[in-house]
Order: sequence, then structure tokens, then C-alpha cells
Amino acid sequence: MSYPQATHPHERWILWVLAGIQFSHIVDFMIMMPLGPQITRQFDIGDAAFGFLVSAYTWAAAISGLVASAYVDRFDRKRLLLVLFVAFAIATLGCAVAWSYASLVAARIATGFSEVCCLHWCKPWWPS
Repeated sequence: MSYPQATHPHERWILWVLAGIQFSHIVDFMIMMPLGPQITRQFDIGDAAFGFLVSAYTWAAAISGLVASAYVDRFDRKRLLLVLFVAFAIATLGCAVAWSYASLVAARIATGFSEVCCLHWCKPWWPS
């Protein structure tokens, strides 16, 4: 089975942008586990608190997915993707500069809220 090739330079650029967005989301989601020992030591938290920190991202993504499913189709997909990716970048920056456990949890929740809409509703329909 042969697949159509992206021949126009604009199509290739869009594919690279979407691949970059996907890569940044995967890295953001997966980076917490290798940093576990450093985070628990830095914020003086236990394993249960670290588990909550990791799961806060997933719960925020699940809740925002349910809420956003009713509203997201009212907006332009490209603009929504850009706005949510900027929100994702700001929330990720908030994770990097978190000064306490509570601020890190809040930043991870904000990252989860912006991530799910960006990935699941905007990206697949970029070339609309």
C-alpha cells in the first residue's frame, strides 16, 4: 500500500511543526519519572506526594478533555492550537521555576489542562 507524499514545502513545514508539538508533549509527560529523586529531595516530599504530582497532570487532562469537548468546536482550530500551545509553554515554564511543592502541582495541573486540548482536538485537524 502506498501513501501520498507531502510534496509541497508548506505541507512539509506543517508536518514538522506538528511533530515538534507532539515531541514537546511527550517529553513533558515523560520527564517527571526520571526527575523523581531530585524532586522529592528538593521539595522534601514522600513517594505518595510525588505520585500525586505525577497524577495531577493526568487528572487535569481528563477533566479538561470532558469539559472542552462541549466548547472546543466553536473556535478556529489553528488559533486554538497556537493559544493552547503558548499556554502549555507558559505552564511548563512554571514547572521549571516552581518554588514550592504547591506551585509545582499548580503548574502541572495547568500543563495538563492545556495539553489535552492542544493534542486531541487541534492537532489532527490543522490543515482545515
